[in-house]
Amino acid sequence: MKLFPEKSYVIELNNSDQFLNSLQENSLPRDIFISSYNNQNFIGEITDSEFRITLSSRILSFFCEFQGKINQNKCLIKTGLHKHAKLFFSLVFIIIIALIPFSIFYGIKNPILPLLAHLLIIRFIYIELGYRFFLWRGLKKLKKINGVISILPFNF
Repeated sequence: MKLFPEKSYVIELNNSDQFLNSLQENSLPRDIFISSYNNQNFIGEITDSEFRITLSSRILSFFCEFQGKINQNKCLIKTGLHKHAKLFFSLVFIIIIALIPFSIFYGIKNPILPLLAHLLIIRFIYIELGYRFFLWRGLKKLKKINGVISILPFNF
């Protein structure tokens, strides 16, 4: 089991150039300050054969990031948590684990069980459900882009 969820998908395309152009039209560059989203679906970097995008929702877009590589009329997408989300949740996990020696030192009986319960709640409720919800929203928006025939799960 991985600490942070990841999934891969294959997108079948009509035309890869049409898909890239449509993706660029629906995306804002990552390196500019964004005060108005102008109904754009994604924020990210798009090159000739690769892209790295997140949803353009203001607060929770860091839950799911899409990294894609285009080969002819297929696109392989790897999804996962954004690096800022991984850093944030890693720090939360470290803080919770660091509380175990402090609670033992202060005489709290059996501190491991409640702290492990917090770790499991964070991992399986907050991270997993947030990731799945924003993955679903992102794939739904990717399906609406011109040139997409279908999106299928891919296992390595």
